[in-house]
Amino acid sequence: MEAHVEPGAYKDVVLFLATAGVVVPLFRRWKISPILGFLGAGVVLGPYGLGALAHEVSWLGDVPRKRRCGS
Repeated sequence: MEAHVEPGAYKDVVLFLATAGVVVPLFRRWKISPILGFLGAGVVLGPYGLGALAHEVSWLGDVPRKRRCGS
C-alpha cells in the first residue's frame, strides 16, 4: 500500500522548523525566553501579519494562512 504525499503537505512543518532554527539561538543569545520569539513569529507569520498580504505580494504566497471558522 503506497501513500502519496503532496509536495506542499509539509510546508507548515518546514516553516515551523526554520523559525525554530532562527528564533531559539537568537533569543538565547539575547537571554530572552524563546517562547516570546515564537509568539512574535506567530504574529508576523500569522493570517493577520504577512499572511494578510499574501494575495497582494507574490513571494508571500508561501506564507501559510489559516481560514476563519465558518468561512
